[in-house]
Amino acid sequence: MRIFGLIPGPRGRLPSGRLQWLGGALLLAAVVGMIVIRESDAPKAPPSAAPDTPPGTFQAAPGQWAALGMETVAAHAFQTQIDTDGRIVANDEATTAVYSPVSGRVAVVAAHVGDRVSKDAVLMTVDATDMVQARSDLAAAVASAAAADAQLRQAVVTEQRQHALYQADGGALKDWQQAQLDLVTAETAQRTAAAALVAVRERLRVLGRTPQEITALGTGAGMAPTPVRAPFAGTVLQRQVGPGQYVNAAANGGAVAFTLADLSSVWLLANVREADVAAVAVGQGVDVRVAAYPDRVFHGRVAAVAPGLDPTTRRLPVRVVLDNADGALKPEMMANVRLVSGPVTPVLAVPERAVIHEGEAARVWVADAARHALALRPVRLGREEDGLVEVLDGLKAGDSVVTKGALFIDRAAQGE
Repeated sequence: MRIFGLIPGPRGRLPSGRLQWLGGALLLAAVVGMIVIRESDAPKAPPSAAPDTPPGTFQAAPGQWAALGMETVAAHAFQTQIDTDGRIVANDEATTAVYSPVSGRVAVVAAHVGDRVSKDAVLMTVDATDMVQARSDLAAAVASAAAADAQLRQAVVTEQRQHALYQADGGALKDWQQAQLDLVTAETAQRTAAAALVAVRERLRVLGRTPQEITALGTGAGMAPTPVRAPFAGTVLQRQVGPGQYVNAAANGGAVAFTLADLSSVWLLANVREADVAAVAVGQGVDVRVAAYPDRVFHGRVAAVAPGLDPTTRRLPVRVVLDNADGALKPEMMANVRLVSGPVTPVLAVPERAVIHEGEAARVWVADAARHALALRPVRLGREEDGLVEVLDGLKAGDSVVTKGALFIDRAAQGE
């Protein structure tokens, strides 16, 4: 039998030389195996570590430094701003309710919601029952005035004739004196009749009749429906009447027929939080935006501040007047409102893009240009305006902060 290529000798024994060689080989293999096992169990030496960098700092490589954008911390005059919401409404001082001046049945409705009407435009006409009596009164007043005029003319002629006779010794003094008395009486009657006619005409004017229509009625012309006219140029906001509807005169408790408003200026009603009440005052500038025109800012000023908070909303009502010559703002539009105060003492500020937010905390990377080193600095922030944010604590004027690549540096410093 062959083992490891060896041939057994006589009586099954190996030669002594070969036996020694085999023992040495086995011993060597055992030693090598022990060495291998020990080396495999021994802890490996850690790789050479990079140079230690203090926490919150970063050493930028030349290529990284060149890619960064930086700005210097400087002072900025912030304005006190209060952001809230509001609602566009018609200007109450340029809005009026239009009533029918007479009682009767609506003949024609000439104006509708949204119509722009000129001053004295006819909104509706009414077949007025009141006009029957008014026309009768006008006819009587015209007749009385005509009679008084005739009597006055006759009295003047009589007085002149009696005076001439008396001077020619052809008439008695008492006749002349009586003629003078009759003249005075006729003059008084004429003035009374004229005043009564003016009163009737004025009543017809109040009832919506023009001077031409009043004159025509006085001559016996047919009576047309009474027009209800717009008191000023504006837009019809509401209409509460329809053709054929019976309406009462305003003097008899009649209801509103139309609501008319001049929308060349409108009001904004805003609601200010209780915490911001101290910063609101009459005359304060206001910037307004509406969803219909997202790129347009409407400017106005606070016209009135309520004396107290609304008990339901717990907010302070504020009224703002806005110019609306082009009619862009419509009543009941919702608006975003910013109340702006005058400039205050300049304070330190940094661009918003330089700030890294982590929950409630805020940080910025401050650059050391001489060493190409960056240090993470916690900051306390205040107001925001035009892309800048106020720095209350953590920076000083002249510090250079990273505005481009700050997030990249933040991740690199954390080993991401």
